[in-house]
Amino acid sequence: MFTIATVLKSGGDFKPEHVVRLRSQISDNMSIPYTFICLTDMDISLCRTISLTENLPGWHSKLELFKPNPLNYTSPCLYLDLDTTVIRDISHFAGYTGDICMLRDFYFPQHLNSGVMLFNQNRTIRLQLWKKLQSMQPLRADGRMIAKASGCTDTFQDLYPDDVVSYKAHCCEGRNPRRFKSIPEKAKIICFHGKPRPWEIIEL
Repeated sequence: MFTIATVLKSGGDFKPEHVVRLRSQISDNMSIPYTFICLTDMDISLCRTISLTENLPGWHSKLELFKPNPLNYTSPCLYLDLDTTVIRDISHFAGYTGDICMLRDFYFPQHLNSGVMLFNQNRTIRLQLWKKLQSMQPLRADGRMIAKASGCTDTFQDLYPDDVVSYKAHCCEGRNPRRFKSIPEKAKIICFHGKPRPWEIIEL
C-alpha cells in the first residue's frame, strides 16, 4: 500500500497539531488507499508512528526514513515536511517506479532538496543507504546527504512538472512572502521551506 510519511522531532517549531494538520490535508486529497506514518520522538496518538531512535539533530531526523524499521512500511513512500500544504489530489505519486525522487532546490537548482521525496526502496536497499548515511561526514543540508548517498537523479520538476511549488518563489511577487499573488493552477503541493509557516498565511 502507498505510504505517506512525515517527521516530527521535539524541541523545534513543530508540534503534534501540525502532524494532524498535514494528515487532514492528505485525507482530503487522496483517492486511493494509503497509510500515513509519522516518525517521531513524541507521544502522538492520532496516527501510526515510528519511534526516532538516533537522536539526530533537528531536520536530520528525516534520515531515519531510510533506516530499516520494525514497522517496515511498504514502498512506494511519499515524504512531506510538516511545513507543506497539500491542496489537490496527490494519488498519482503512488505510481512512481524509480528508486528515489527529490526536489531541485527552488533557489539553487544545482542542489537537491528533501522537503518532498518519493522512494521505492525495499528493506535491503534501505539498509545499504542507511549504512552510507551513517558513514558520511554530516552536512548542514540533509538533502545533499540523501542525494549523495542514494545517487538520486529523478526530480519532481522533471517527472511531475508544476505539481510541487514554492510559496515564496511561485505564489508571491518578487519572492516577497508579504506580497501574495496567486497559487499556480496546476500546483498540488506548496512548500514553505522556512518562514512564514503555512498556518500563518490567511490565503491558504
